[in-house]
Amino acid sequence: VSDGYSAMASLQAIDSSNGSKKTKFEAFSGCLWKAVAKSVSGGEACKLGVLVDGRLTLIDDVRSKDAMAIYYGNVVSLPYSELDANELTTKPLSWPADQVHDFLRSIVTPGHFQGFVDWIEAQRPHMILPTSLYKGTMGGPSFAIPYGRLFHSNKLDFGWGRPILGSCYFPRCMDSGYVMPMPSPATNGDWVVYMHLCKHQLDIAAAELRDVLHPLNFALLKLHE
Repeated sequence: VSDGYSAMASLQAIDSSNGSKKTKFEAFSGCLWKAVAKSVSGGEACKLGVLVDGRLTLIDDVRSKDAMAIYYGNVVSLPYSELDANELTTKPLSWPADQVHDFLRSIVTPGHFQGFVDWIEAQRPHMILPTSLYKGTMGGPSFAIPYGRLFHSNKLDFGWGRPILGSCYFPRCMDSGYVMPMPSPATNGDWVVYMHLCKHQLDIAAAELRDVLHPLNFALLKLHE
């Protein structure tokens, strides 16, 4: 569970210390990227992909909101960056967050997603997967993390009550890891973070981010028994 108002806020402030303000997502992604990079040997790369939902980016007026309401299908892009693990681990804490900030800034634009939707339509009915993230050019581990955390599972009701927790994952056949931050049912700014990584990567991430990540338990969810 990621603590939104104490340790995580301090981490966000450190990552913004060079004058470029970082979001909570950018700060967390950068620190996790740095932690996963410590699990590989020198000379290997560590790749981070960010799943970006383009629907809100494309909605800039009432007309575009109506058009997106009738569009069937995902509008999700997966930009990624591949950097040397030594560079990620030796640079200051704010540096990986800078890299996340920079490559997201070039992607989260209406122009990118308008072209992306057109390209996807031209590829139908073939399924398109972000193979670049999983292969890369330098080898080494990779993981993806969604940007936006728009999936509020506690707003769903299939007839047997609203769920408290929920998440989704990539198929197991993919070699890349997957990290899914979700809003905590405590509604206090905390996240519940699902992490599908190799065990040694999880161990390093837990140690490096011990002030931010805490094992999930009932008390942290702040639910009444």
